[in-house]
Amino acid sequence: MQEKIVEILLQLITGIKEHKVIEESEINRLIEKGYTQTEISAAFSWLYDKVQFGESLLTDTVEISPKSYRIFHEAEKMILSPEARGYLMQCYEMGLIDEWDMEYIVDRVVFSGFSKVTIGEIKSLVMSAIFDFDDSDRIGSRIMLNSKDTVN
Repeated sequence: MQEKIVEILLQLITGIKEHKVIEESEINRLIEKGYTQTEISAAFSWLYDKVQFGESLLTDTVEISPKSYRIFHEAEKMILSPEARGYLMQCYEMGLIDEWDMEYIVDRVVFSGFSKVTIGEIKSLVMSAIFDFDDSDRIGSRIMLNSKDTVN
């Protein structure tokens, strides 16, 4: 389910960056594509959290320093399929992951002993990076409620 949330996020952010207004017809289009209302709601919730916490994911503001471009080492290219590298770069360009997330994901792949990583495996790693599965103290996580979290 979480990989689908990342797919929805990529579609929504692409639309927002193209200055499209998200209307109910857009939500219906996502449902027609096979996404559930829960997945769509989780994606919108994640976007809302990013905006609420002041992250500039959805703005076109000029950054003080331009984004860097990740060049993959030959050893990384041997492990990461072209589709997996492309997906990582797309997530980076859309602002779903930052430089640190990118390095974390690539390091995790390289040191885990994979012989070849597919796009499906990369989607799982991206999902775990953007939803902070390892950060159990994060209040407000939409994936799992902690003892401090409340449901309104």
